[in-house]
Amino acid sequence: PKDQQQQQEFADPNVLVIQLSSPKVRHAAEIAARPNRAYAKMWGMDYGLHYSEWEQEHCRDVVQILSEVEHRQNNPERKEALKEQEEREPTPRYTSMLFLPPDVIITNLEMDVKALLGNSTESVVAYGKDSGVVLWNLDHDMFQDLLRDLKRDIVDRSTRCHSIDRLVKRTNTVPSNAVEELEERDGFVEPSRFLKYLEGSDKGRDALEMLNHIADSVCYRYYPKCEVVS
Repeated sequence: PKDQQQQQEFADPNVLVIQLSSPKVRHAAEIAARPNRAYAKMWGMDYGLHYSEWEQEHCRDVVQILSEVEHRQNNPERKEALKEQEEREPTPRYTSMLFLPPDVIITNLEMDVKALLGNSTESVVAYGKDSGVVLWNLDHDMFQDLLRDLKRDIVDRSTRCHSIDRLVKRTNTVPSNAVEELEERDGFVEPSRFLKYLEGSDKGRDALEMLNHIADSVCYRYYPKCEVVS
């Protein structure tokens, strides 16, 4: 069938997509999850909606999730413990992880996120200045050293971690050319711009309605991709 052939053509099972959220903005994340989950399924990627205890400090969750995945994939003892289980039910080895803010919607379901890296294959992390999207290269030689430094920087829970790109720039682990700004072109995502309005009742309702309209438009354009996601 055509749909199966298209999914095989797009298949990239080594990418994990994580939508970040928190209690106050969970409605926005759940709206954005519809097209974003459809995008992940279309490309054969795994998708997860992660609820944070932090309202403004999602970069702590990014570092925690990266650490858990890195530990599962690279810790020798953990690898041995999971060997028999994975023989029965194979799990993908992630080479890239894409983190999305709660209100960011992928609007171009046919674009490979890796294409946003342009001609560069040397980046350990790439981020969207306007969208807040962050793409990590887990196979980069510098990834583990960078992750170690990031964990050290935010281990003190009283320290505000601001954004991932600012944290990365504060480390001395990676050269500047290994941290890249994503080429946010071709309408891959609708930039993050709704969160600041979600606190107020009237503006919050308007923001959610606008976000829902964008999600509906994407799902309509790519029908029935959003509907077939389980």
